[in-house]
Amino acid sequence: MSDNYKGWILRGHLLERVNSIQDADAYNPNWVLWHAGNKDFSVKAKHLRRIISKLPVRTIIDVGCASGVLVDMLNRTGKYEATGVDKSESSISYANSHARGTFYRADIEDFKSDRTYSLVILMHLLEHCYQPQKVLRNVREYVPVGGYIYVSVPNLLSWDEHSFWRRSLASTIFADEHLVAFSPSALVSTLNDSGWEVAKVLTKTHFHVFLENFIKGLYRQNKKVHEYVGPLVNNSPGRLLENIVHSPLRYLVCLNAYLSQRHNRGAELIVLAKRIE
Repeated sequence: MSDNYKGWILRGHLLERVNSIQDADAYNPNWVLWHAGNKDFSVKAKHLRRIISKLPVRTIIDVGCASGVLVDMLNRTGKYEATGVDKSESSISYANSHARGTFYRADIEDFKSDRTYSLVILMHLLEHCYQPQKVLRNVREYVPVGGYIYVSVPNLLSWDEHSFWRRSLASTIFADEHLVAFSPSALVSTLNDSGWEVAKVLTKTHFHVFLENFIKGLYRQNKKVHEYVGPLVNNSPGRLLENIVHSPLRYLVCLNAYLSQRHNRGAELIVLAKRIE
């Protein structure tokens, strides 16, 4: 890539494989239904709402809105006027039918808006983009000076099991739908290089979600563990290897991540930035 990117990125045949997964409209109706009912995403959305409640914003655009859950949640508060955009036809179709708000189908890297928004949200989107700086520069065009951007991604430096997976040797052999992995410093540098001034960096581990999933897992040990795990097929070698290590040890690691989130080791990395010029 041409940008002086400071994160970690898949290359070669792995990138081609991931592109083929994404180009096949992996975010199909089944995935959209999974996303709409995913409690982990709902908890993260509520955490986002608490953070932005302190900001002087009203008009919001959720870039990569998927099923439209977040847009719907924000609009129902009566405090915000939220809009969503996503490249998936299945996602936009579901959002238009089930969520409150205006939704557009467009390529996220090239989407152009004829209006401005006081806040742009990129919630667990940037890790799916081959050119993250291009996305950040593009969304900057429809945020006025003084406007904000909220970015959340998986934290590469977290001590939870998924970040261990991304840093392991196996992650160089079996690729999932994430193209890029960010550490806190990499995400801050990427935002700064894209014309944003970082105002706040924090990490969060929603441990009660992990605990609930673990308790449910105790009753499903001899059943299909994942009803839907995302664009990567359930029986792939990568998912199989990851599922093997789903054990109580995983949740001890998550507890460790929860206790250490003040040191930027939480599972979710969140950065709030502002456009100053």
